[in-house]
Amino acid sequence: MTNVVSVSHSREPAPVGEYHSLSLGSARLQVQERRVDIWVPPVVPPTSGLEVLFVLDGQSAFSRGPGRAAGPSWGLEDVVTARVALGLPGMLVVGVHTTGAQDRFFNFTSRDSYEVASLGSVRGGNVSNFSKWVAQELRPLIQERFPVSRDAEAAHFAGSSLAAFAVAKTAVEQGGFGHIYILSPGYFRSAPPERKEHTLLTELGGADLSNVAVHVACGTEEGIGCSDEQTEQGDAYLSGRMLDICDSLAKRSGATFITLEPDAHCDGRHSVALWHHSMRYFLASSAHPKVA
Repeated sequence: MTNVVSVSHSREPAPVGEYHSLSLGSARLQVQERRVDIWVPPVVPPTSGLEVLFVLDGQSAFSRGPGRAAGPSWGLEDVVTARVALGLPGMLVVGVHTTGAQDRFFNFTSRDSYEVASLGSVRGGNVSNFSKWVAQELRPLIQERFPVSRDAEAAHFAGSSLAAFAVAKTAVEQGGFGHIYILSPGYFRSAPPERKEHTLLTELGGADLSNVAVHVACGTEEGIGCSDEQTEQGDAYLSGRMLDICDSLAKRSGATFITLEPDAHCDGRHSVALWHHSMRYFLASSAHPKVA
């Protein structure tokens, strides 16, 4: 059962909205505390409640507010603000913090251990417990404390890189999310001599994603800067392999699939800039019809 270890609250002037922070503990996570940041948009909630977006690696979810990590962010307040300007519903955002590679491998993967070329031996295997914590503990807590809808269609879940594994796993094993966002899904190889490829497709196996709307994004230059530790074939190979994996996932799940090429705002690489622009397309672009 999730317990609230400590609670803090910060309010910034409209139209910025409200930032809240929770420090949560759960036996399922095998950590004493996990920080969760929440942003409430400056809109009047409908009687049915706000839509809600859960995002992993939440320390980089917001461009402002307490608890955000230094450096670039997803800027999800700006994404939701742009969404509202289009006449689309406001959305509360829940950012679940992580604390580094060991934490991410442990909670986002399904095997007990991995020998990763870039990290050595890492512990994994807790993704099912993490998924239960999100769906059975965190989500009800957010529904209890904030004016959000309890309708699955109004629940969204996003993750990038390795976190995309946990997002997909939660949708498969727990349900209750109408939309999931798989951004630059993780790719890594085990250490020599095995050199086995691990992707979202290998993690999911034959799992069925037909019960949720899947949205997939990948940059055309994902491999740049990553290939030395992943594959001997070079940047272009890894970039192409990432696109192939996303294309296979999209065909299998009937997903909306976008690719992002380098431009003035995004270099098409594995980065928060790419994930910001992906979410802006999915949630706040003219491709979405306005609410009547």
